[in-house]
Amino acid sequence: MGKLQVIVAGSKGKLDEKWDSKIARKNNIRGRVMHINETGKKARGIVLFSDTKTWKFYTTEFSEYSSLAKPLSEENGFKIKNMGEVQTKTLDSVIEESSDGWNFLVVDIRGVGVNVLMGAAKSLDECIVGVEVVDFKDSSLYAGAKGIGRSKEYLESKGFKRIKSISSVDSNGKEVENLIFTKSGISEELAEAINIVNAK
Repeated sequence: MGKLQVIVAGSKGKLDEKWDSKIARKNNIRGRVMHINETGKKARGIVLFSDTKTWKFYTTEFSEYSSLAKPLSEENGFKIKNMGEVQTKTLDSVIEESSDGWNFLVVDIRGVGVNVLMGAAKSLDECIVGVEVVDFKDSSLYAGAKGIGRSKEYLESKGFKRIKSISSVDSNGKEVENLIFTKSGISEELAEAINIVNAK
């Protein structure tokens, strides 16, 4: 079975369960998972974006809705609890610093998912062969949000093809979409590993 080296950028919850290394081992999938940030907090001091600079970060009542993009609603967990400044990093810089052969990327970051992907441009060209993107279907929830459609367009421009789409509703009744992509020419072993982990 292929060896999946997974970087998960985003919230902790159901996604952790899917990418838990113990679950992966049950399916004989080798590799490991690294969570590099948790929505609403600066876990490991990392907040991801398309470039490196100081940005405002909005912490909301429901931590999964916290974002670099300003929430436009105060209902159902979107009310801003705190606003502070954070130093952002790109995924490319994180991947270069770790040099651990990462080949699968999960981006579960509200409002700025496509910006995070843009910060991984080099890695998407050179080493990442599979991507899962998770975001709200409604792009009007944050100021300047591009929506999951823009993430899809960006990945397609990088040679990725969508292989699966999963729609769900979160605990606050908001529609969420998971899109899973792979790059053409991916090895059969890695393709099989990705399909097993993402089986629903």
